Order: sequence, then structure tokens, then C-alpha cells
Amino acid sequence: GFVGERVLGTNFSVTAEIRRGAGGFVLGEETALMESLEGRRAMPRPKPPFPTESGVHGRPTVINNVETLFTVPLILGHGAEWWTGLGRSHGTKVFGLSGHVARPGVIEAELGLTLRDLLGHIGGGAPDGRPVTAVALGGPSGILVPPRRFDEPLVPGGNPNPGTGGIAALHAGVPVAEAVRVLLDFNTRESCGKCTPCREGTARLRDMLDGRAPVDRRAVAELADVVRVASLCGLGQAAPLSIQSALSEFPGEV
Repeated sequence: GFVGERVLGTNFSVTAEIRRGAGGFVLGEETALMESLEGRRAMPRPKPPFPTESGVHGRPTVINNVETLFTVPLILGHGAEWWTGLGRSHGTKVFGLSGHVARPGVIEAELGLTLRDLLGHIGGGAPDGRPVTAVALGGPSGILVPPRRFDEPLVPGGNPNPGTGGIAALHAGVPVAEAVRVLLDFNTRESCGKCTPCREGTARLRDMLDGRAPVDRRAVAELADVVRVASLCGLGQAAPLSIQSALSEFPGEV
């Protein structure tokens, strides 16, 4: 009775429709998702206008992900003070633990905890005893974090920033340069191809780390900056973060 005509006998009506998506990393960008919902190829739109002004079929549209919607009834039910009292005034966050941890999976934890908390106390540490030498934080478009920063709190907008909550632990057997190549290759494949900086730049960054020649750090850094600044949407803008963080935090390994 919460969805449909005249909800709970009131004059308010709401229609829910479920669409099965075609998949694709770029669909995490809201305007690309709207294009897909309208039956077109998933390619980001220039902004403005923003979706709240002109969205699906030109109508004002609010787009949220499942994690955000999940928190709404909790905040309404318990109050804003209860929510901000969790963690370091930021509530909770869903993390996806993967890689070299004994207990991988999806967990919810209060923000303000550290990578060491996530990897050791929740993830059970490395399964084979080899130390974790890097963490890919924030999913395919995230950063690489060295062990000396594992005790820094994870808060939105912080440094390190938890981002989307994806965490992949890498032990000493995984070269950082190889991890960066894998992430750049993923972003290259998932690029929709609409804008040149993302389409061409991600592929060139990946190829510059092919191991056949010494890495030209200056050229890589300059191209990474171009891709970040000039790409149309968040996929391209965040794609170089892995190589930029690797050059900064793991200079001897790239």
C-alpha cells in the first residue's frame, strides 16, 4: 500500500518502475544512466543543465544510489543527531573488501575507522601471512595507499578519501606498477569514447607503463593532468588517480 494510486488513502500517488540495466562502469555517471534509461547509448551529457533541472525525458530528476536511499529511513527514524553521532560525525559507509584478506566481502562500518581496522580487525589480515604492501582504495578509479597511511581515519573528503568504498588489499607479491596497469586498462575499456582525453589519454597512460622502456615520469604526470582536467565526466577525471598516487607514494616501484 505504499506504492500506487492514493497511497494510504491520501491524494498522493507514486509509480515505481524497475529497469534492468545493460551494465557498464560509465553508468555510474548520472547523465550516462539517464541516456541509457531513455534507450540511447550510455554517454555522459554536458552539464549544465543538471539533472535536477532537466533530467530523464527533460523533466527534473533526482538520482541517488542504493546506499544513499538505504540511509534515509534510518536518519528519519532515529534523527540526524543519532546518525552524525556514528563514527566521526559522518555516519556509516559500506565497504567492499577484496584482494589479499582472509575474510573478503561487503561490510558496513562507522566512518572514521582506518584501513588497518578494515584489513586486520574486519578482514582478518592477509590469508598467507605475507604483509599487505598497498591498498587500492576507491574502486577502479581510486588511489593506491602505502602502509604508512593505514592508520589515518577514513572520512568523506579526507586524505585518504574512502571514495566509493572499494578496497583491494595487495600483498608483497603484486608489483604496484602492474596494479596500476590493471586499473588503467579497466578504465580504458570502460570509457564510452565520447571525449578524446578519456578515450585516448587512458590508453596512452596504460601503454606508457608497458615495461618496455623506463617510465618518463614528467610525461606521465602531464598527460594524467590533461585527462583529469579535460575529460567530460567522472570516469575520465578519476581514471589517472591510480598512476598519480603511485608516482607520489611509490616512486621507486613505478
